[in-house]
Amino acid sequence: MVYEETTKGVPAAPFGALALKPPRGGVGYTSWGFWCRDHPAGGGPAPDHLAGGSLRRTHPAEGSCAGTTPQGVVQCTNTPVGGVLRKNHPAGKPPVYCIITEYMSQGTLRMYLHKKEPYSLSTETILRLALDISRGMQYLHSQGVIHRDLKSDNLLLNDEMRVKVADFGTSCLETQTRASKGNMGTYRWMAPEMIKEKACTRKVDVYSFGIVLWELTTALVPFQGMTPVQAAYAACEKVTPSEWLISCS
Repeated sequence: MVYEETTKGVPAAPFGALALKPPRGGVGYTSWGFWCRDHPAGGGPAPDHLAGGSLRRTHPAEGSCAGTTPQGVVQCTNTPVGGVLRKNHPAGKPPVYCIITEYMSQGTLRMYLHKKEPYSLSTETILRLALDISRGMQYLHSQGVIHRDLKSDNLLLNDEMRVKVADFGTSCLETQTRASKGNMGTYRWMAPEMIKEKACTRKVDVYSFGIVLWELTTALVPFQGMTPVQAAYAACEKVTPSEWLISCS
């Protein structure tokens, strides 16, 4: 769930006044909303897809969701209620948790690159975007977290065209990778050890970051023309996106 305040620079109203739109993401609802300043606390109608329950704050903004989060990671705290919310269902149904994050208005890095001609990004732009991503990943790794699905679709752009790392659905602590083995991530960006379902380290994010750097340089989709399974096989055979591109020309 993402949010934006209705008035820049003015504190937003209480949580009960959140207005939502209900598009659906890959594994659940991804809603856009804003904090309405002209509603009383607890006021405002409940959206249709939240009918029969209410949302309430469950955790304060603290730890990795606090103001210490760097520029390179999508933040989930600049809201009146913190970052983690719970929807209370009627009796007999378990609660549903959601995370409120800042609104990244320019969409994904993949969407941005899709509009560009191949090899059209300037060196300055490539370096700026790459540094934003690396700062975000440096922070995650400093907290002992492995992203495991770093790709251009999980990198978001704001109004200033700065990149932030997002989507931590497959992330885990580096100390728990053996307990969370399995086919996580996306084949075109996935490190060979993950494809082979081996225990992994933060090096898998470094591999994915290398693929993203290739995307920034070329503005192309890695292993374009291959199916995801073919791309996985190519990665395990140490074929790079550039080698595949040359073989197709």
